[in-house]
Amino acid sequence: MDLRRHSRSTGVQLGRSILYFIGSYLLHFQANYVIDYVEGLRENCCAAFTGIIQALCRGGGDTERGKKLIRPHLNVVWHLVLQVASASNPASPDMLCASALALVGDVITAFGQEIVGVADTEQVRILFNRCLKSNNHKVKTVANWVQRTALKLNPGSKMGSGSNDGNVTMGA
Repeated sequence: MDLRRHSRSTGVQLGRSILYFIGSYLLHFQANYVIDYVEGLRENCCAAFTGIIQALCRGGGDTERGKKLIRPHLNVVWHLVLQVASASNPASPDMLCASALALVGDVITAFGQEIVGVADTEQVRILFNRCLKSNNHKVKTVANWVQRTALKLNPGSKMGSGSNDGNVTMGA
């Protein structure tokens, strides 16, 4: 009788351990799914902002009116870019980083001298360097385009020269 009770309590403990393991696994799976979802959402938000900026500021219409419409919302755009650049996941998808950097390039193109100094931050440099180191040709192309755009407007731009590891710089 005593042996059964011990066997039963061991079985309950084993069952609890299995449930804990399954719960931990599902929580980990759910956390990864949420991270992927948020990264996909950020990438699509970058694409949406890029489309809006291109349509209003370079669409061939009244670009000053477009800039006036966008200017009050630039803080939201920069907040999104900074979130992507300072993401705790250094393995963020290359296309997310490229989308954020392309958004920076479109803002620089649209607002020119007015914004190029604001875009020359450590976070944007980190984002630039991550894109430049990518194995994806499209991502590197975006980084090179942003480099040319920033240097055209501000030849003394330090954008890209302050990488954390010092391997890749944007300067000529």
